[in-house]
Amino acid sequence: MRRADAEFRQLTDGFDYFIPDGMPLIWCLNRQGAGLRDRVYGPTFMRRCLVATPAQRHYFLGGSRECLQRLKTRMLAIQPQLQIVGQRDGYFSADAEPEIVDEINRLSPDFIWIGLGTPKQQDWIFRNRFKISRGVLLAVGFAFDVNAGTKEDAPLFLPQLGLTWLFRVATDPRAPSPRHVGWPVPPARAARRAASARSCLAARHRGGASQAQSPAHRKADAGSGTRSAR
Repeated sequence: MRRADAEFRQLTDGFDYFIPDGMPLIWCLNRQGAGLRDRVYGPTFMRRCLVATPAQRHYFLGGSRECLQRLKTRMLAIQPQLQIVGQRDGYFSADAEPEIVDEINRLSPDFIWIGLGTPKQQDWIFRNRFKISRGVLLAVGFAFDVNAGTKEDAPLFLPQLGLTWLFRVATDPRAPSPRHVGWPVPPARAARRAASARSCLAARHRGGASQAQSPAHRKADAGSGTRSAR
């Protein structure tokens, strides 16, 4: 999405980390030698993080009131020591944002989970990240509904095929967004470009090795190949 949407790319340029949560992205990374066994699925990441951090303070922003209540109940059932210091549903106006930021700063959570959906959650972080005094901001979107049980998750076999997006489109009552429909195309294009680039580098390396008529040529070809490989 960052590749295809310039506005979204600008919103997320200041993010510290991007977690590979989609199989097409995993395939692209593995084609370049990453060796990843599976994706880091947002709902699983959120659940495991909450369970593993009972000493830290958490704040939830997003979802419906029902979703937040069920999320809190479910997570406390798994980890009774979990500290959820505050929560706010995602149905608020721009005028309410200063109040939300003030509440977050007053409660001083360690983790601030944002489940407003893409790109709304990234836009909210972009506008408010420097107003929040402390804490890690995590954009997790669909993780709220999955962990609360308010929306059905894709069957296990679909993510392995990279088809979670298809399940979302089929089950979401709203019109399919360009993000869902167009998502499989950029990773496939990126994978082809990466494969083509590696082929070109390999050809250049073979050509450089075969034309090593003198020490000077060997040094130049090796140096060029090393820089390109990086």
